[in-house]
Amino acid sequence: MDRRIAVLLCLLASFILAPFPRASAQTIQCTAIWGDSTALLSVPDLKNCPIANWGRAGSTSSLWLSPYGTSPTYVDFINTYNSSRKLPISTVVLMIGRNDITQKIPTATTVANISVMYAKAKASGYHFILTTVVPNQKAPNLALTATYTATRDKTIALNAAILQFAQDNGIPIVDLYSVLAGADGFAIPENMSDDIHQSGLGSYRIVQSLLPAIQYVQNNSDTFILFGKATQCVQ
Repeated sequence: MDRRIAVLLCLLASFILAPFPRASAQTIQCTAIWGDSTALLSVPDLKNCPIANWGRAGSTSSLWLSPYGTSPTYVDFINTYNSSRKLPISTVVLMIGRNDITQKIPTATTVANISVMYAKAKASGYHFILTTVVPNQKAPNLALTATYTATRDKTIALNAAILQFAQDNGIPIVDLYSVLAGADGFAIPENMSDDIHQSGLGSYRIVQSLLPAIQYVQNNSDTFILFGKATQCVQ
């Protein structure tokens, strides 16, 4: 196993894992899922589950700072949405980073953008949940091995930075990377529909990982807790 993968797995194992039961759809308040196409595919509007799915294909963390031009910000958009709904949104889940990697946005810039989005959400009184970036698939042939491996390594590095940001700021986070990845750090094939997008099964597993986190933050104060598949430290 690549040393960097082992280090990340050890890091994840050192965080606090949350062994909470699965949440039923009926027990959560309205929640907005923001992010790129992985968010769009992962969380369809579920029956009896008040989730507003606002993933946008091709989006980066920079775009989500102001998704509809210089104004409004994404939080302004939620505020406007809430003003006309009997069941207002109380929680924001941010699934972002895949396109930052493909577009070579520096990790520091991505984390800085996430910090701004977090501050805006908290200033408006919303619960805020982060996720790690989902893994990419293994290369389909030898010629693409270096490219796919580089993407995996960049994903690992960005996820480590997102995890650290969540811990430093007391933000709940769902480790979707470990939910979908195998021991080699690439996505398990059955979890994916193509190189970077999850399949129906992968989406189901993401939803089952998100719901307990949403339920928890809506019934407790926001604090750093890592939700998702527990990992083992591999020497």
